[in-house]
Amino acid sequence: MYATRDISRVMRLVAWLLLFVAAPASAWVGVGAAPTCEARTIQAAINTIMARQRAGDFSDPLIVVTGGSFNEALGIDGRDINGHVIAITGGYAADCSGPQVGSVTTINALHRNGSALTIRGSITVSLDKLALTGATTSGNGGGIY
Repeated sequence: MYATRDISRVMRLVAWLLLFVAAPASAWVGVGAAPTCEARTIQAAINTIMARQRAGDFSDPLIVVTGGSFNEALGIDGRDINGHVIAITGGYAADCSGPQVGSVTTINALHRNGSALTIRGSITVSLDKLALTGATTSGNGGGIY
């Protein structure tokens, strides 16, 4: 009787452990105004993903951005986490639930005095369904530096 109860407890413990070990951690961060989106700005999402990578939590993180214009100049500093990847994809629905047909995401760096996106270090950055505009062309300006 005790052996059966002990085996049952062990089996439940193993099942719970397998759930935690087998379930991949999601590095997905949504950007938008809706409460279902984790971040309000693309830079905040980048900072979140980079902090997670520095802590060793995620290897291939994804940022999804709702349609609309985001007035910011972005910086990705991967100098201390070489070889990692960050992907930013625009055109998502307002609630960050998934891609929305016809949705356009624009990163507008107007009046930010430089590039729309600055990348430092040996980090791979993937951009998809994004328009970059408003960057200056003097010094290290332009769309991406």
